[in-house]
Amino acid sequence: MIRYLNNKTKQGFSLTVILLIVFSLLVGALTTAGIVIRYLRITRGVELSEKAYFCAESVLEAAAYDLLRSYSDVSSYSLSGTYDNCDYSTESVSVDTNNPNTGNPITNTAPWSITLSPGQSFQLDLDINGTAYPATLQISRSGSVPSDLIVYECTTESNPRVCSETMSQTLYTTFPQTLSIDEFSKYYKIKIINRSASDPEIYTLTPSTDAALPIGIKVQASGTYGGYKRYSEINLQKWHKYGI
Repeated sequence: MIRYLNNKTKQGFSLTVILLIVFSLLVGALTTAGIVIRYLRITRGVELSEKAYFCAESVLEAAAYDLLRSYSDVSSYSLSGTYDNCDYSTESVSVDTNNPNTGNPITNTAPWSITLSPGQSFQLDLDINGTAYPATLQISRSGSVPSDLIVYECTTESNPRVCSETMSQTLYTTFPQTLSIDEFSKYYKIKIINRSASDPEIYTLTPSTDAALPIGIKVQASGTYGGYKRYSEINLQKWHKYGI
């Protein structure tokens, strides 16, 4: 037996369908809005976090200039302030004495060995202000390939201690050589050149027993922007290899 819906029943059914559709659209709209809001918050958070990071990076650049170019005292150096709504500061500044090959301090019983290919050169700057240097540094080689050892020296009497471009230099061609280090009034640049046309050579740097050999400066800085804090760090190497 077929039953027909009266008008009131039809109207009630239609209203129910309409309400279900409206409810579904509303739920969909709220869900979409929630996703959009969360995305905007994440995007905004990333933006603020990146600004905090670049603020920390800027501190490292300023610290590098002070420590490398102006020879600021590393033992008491700090940098902090506020710029463009960003709070910045150096978290730590320390001297690096670790052997790049082993990660252990370069000492009299654990010297630093450097291999140079033919034509390669190595330079170490002994010019960190505010750290303890060993009294002497011995430089030896394993073989007998032609090699040059050039020691650049300058007197630093000004404040801040800035080395002029004109530095006295001494050339050595025999090994081993033991160099005396006057950490209080002089800065040094030590350059080793492998003059061989075909053979590599190993050169060893052995400090005296009184101190490890400083070869860099480690700086960690932070930047805070919009409630986000980021850190960045750098190792300012005082040594380099040149050539092939």
